[in-house]
Amino acid sequence: MEILRTWAPAAVLCNTKTYEGMKYLITSAFRDDIKFYHLTFGLSSAKRIHAVAEILAKIRNLKINNLVIYVDQEDLREVITLGEMMQMTGSKYKWILTWENKPSNISLPVNTLILQPKNSTELQNILSDAADLIKQAFGSYTNKYTKDRVPYASCFDIVDPSFGEEFHRHIIQQSFVGKTGYFAFEEQGNRVNAEYEVVDLKNKSVRETPPSHSRIPKKIRAVTALSAPFVYLNQMVNIKHSCGTGLICHVYAREGNHTTQFCCKGYIIDIVHLLQTDLGVDIEVHITKDGKHGSLDEKTNQWNGMIGEIIRCEADIAIADLTITDDRSRVVDFTHPFMEIGVGVLVRVDRQGIAQGIWAFLQPVAAQLWIATFLAISLMGILFWAMERIAFWIMDKFATHKDGEKHEIRRQTLVQFTFAASLHYSWSTVVRTRDKVIRPSNNAAKIGAISLALCFLVFITTYTAQLAAFLVAELHVTPITRGIQDGKLQHPGDDLKIATISGSSIERFFRTSPDPKFTNIWKHMMGNNVPTSEIGVERLKGNQIDVLIGDYNTMVYIAAKDPNCSLRVIGEPFFRSGYGIALQKNSTWTSIFSQKLLQYEKFDTFLELAHRWMKTSCGNEENGNSVNFNTFHRMTAYDVSGMFVVLGVAVGLCWIMLAAEFYYKRLKRRHRDDQ
Repeated sequence: MEILRTWAPAAVLCNTKTYEGMKYLITSAFRDDIKFYHLTFGLSSAKRIHAVAEILAKIRNLKINNLVIYVDQEDLREVITLGEMMQMTGSKYKWILTWENKPSNISLPVNTLILQPKNSTELQNILSDAADLIKQAFGSYTNKYTKDRVPYASCFDIVDPSFGEEFHRHIIQQSFVGKTGYFAFEEQGNRVNAEYEVVDLKNKSVRETPPSHSRIPKKIRAVTALSAPFVYLNQMVNIKHSCGTGLICHVYAREGNHTTQFCCKGYIIDIVHLLQTDLGVDIEVHITKDGKHGSLDEKTNQWNGMIGEIIRCEADIAIADLTITDDRSRVVDFTHPFMEIGVGVLVRVDRQGIAQGIWAFLQPVAAQLWIATFLAISLMGILFWAMERIAFWIMDKFATHKDGEKHEIRRQTLVQFTFAASLHYSWSTVVRTRDKVIRPSNNAAKIGAISLALCFLVFITTYTAQLAAFLVAELHVTPITRGIQDGKLQHPGDDLKIATISGSSIERFFRTSPDPKFTNIWKHMMGNNVPTSEIGVERLKGNQIDVLIGDYNTMVYIAAKDPNCSLRVIGEPFFRSGYGIALQKNSTWTSIFSQKLLQYEKFDTFLELAHRWMKTSCGNEENGNSVNFNTFHRMTAYDVSGMFVVLGVAVGLCWIMLAAEFYYKRLKRRHRDDQ
């Protein structure tokens, strides 16, 4: 594409087989600068000559002087012959042929160029690079999947039908510098960043014309910053100066250019390692000299931190938890973001025991539930009393002389089952008293009592668990409860100390924001800002500050990894942006790195790295949704509403039973009277 850009406008003549692919590939870059023509396969000699003549006439009428010919040798001979007849082979026209169809025994036009991949005059070089790439891809596949998914015997010996797609994914992930230069393929199967040679057959010369972004340097200087979980620093204990899974990084002395080697590990270091492997380059990492990410000093009008090192050419790239901002984008270029981020609010959690007193045993249950429970048990007692009398009335109304003895027993029970006795029976059913209880004699009341006992068995066991939890519960107290939307944070008093990281994009966001609420926050954080998030956490735990505002992902990670789980991220993230790799303006590496980062994003590489380096231990992965709350939740009527529904259904069934008994007795009485 880079080579054709210098020759546009041009006409491309190819066969039907390659027409659609070439048209899509080139029109996406040149739009109307390239005209496409193709020869239909299978035409007779006369029709083919006529078709070629028509195409050449159109090209001449459009006054296009650059012809790219991509046909087989038989068609090429006819194209050149007709071109001579139509006076299109003079010095005015430039004919560009491909190395695959390099002509033999054909008289070529004056300005004929042949485009061929670098070092590809021997087919063996290309085959060697292709074999190495397939070998790397197969090794990558076999390392990731179990042996039963790998067809060792033959490519057709496939157990898993997804093998083709997975293996294709591993092929396009591979890249290296081989005998023919940088060797990698994109998803559609086209070679990425290939280097070419233009052979001038007239002057017997060869000119290399690599695309500008394919010049691969041997070493890239990368600057990063210490920030967990992105970059950790460990002492190098290996006498062989190797770091195992990490990378060697250099730390500059406070004075001079002397550096000390350390082992660096973390999320960012894993990305550096992937880029090294995939691009076939050596990336030398050092820690930023002043410990800052990069901000503009308004007094000196100079950039500090990693951005300053990029501008001063002290580093080629900056790869860290570096936020993409408008100010930074004016002086450096950024790649596609490798992580979406926001700003979070970290606070200290003060734990206090819940005050307990003489009525502490009532606190596990809300007051309205205690009232509902008292009323439900008492109402059931009233219902039992009413049901007993209704049942006796039904029996008395339809009784016969044969029911005399049974009738007398029911009468005695009715006399004994007073209103007070009914309430006593209802409460004893719930609390299971052992004293002698007068029970109702009708079946409807008995079923109601069973339902009452079952429902309140659930209530009593739940209350017991609630009481046990209440005795050990803690109250979590935080200075704010709603994150950035909290009124105490937007209008802070002197008793609320706020801080952020000095020289960070977050500090500049608050300092330059036109929003008055953010301006208020900035005024209260000016004297409290800290150089690093680690120092900020120390001051937060030491009660020197109350709120630390920083990168949301970092804040969540710090809170989750705190050994005492004494920190919490409050509210949702705001000021959303992304982390990207910073490079010098107009760097040839920007597109290469962006392309690789997009590949990693597509294949969920970043998710795998996040799972590896950002695991939590406090059990609060959703820390951002945490608020100031009592860790003990009092049981309310809504929590056991199902119990009251079941009890209501049972009462309804009891009344249905009484109605059924009434109609049954009446029907039986009528039947007896008819006899």
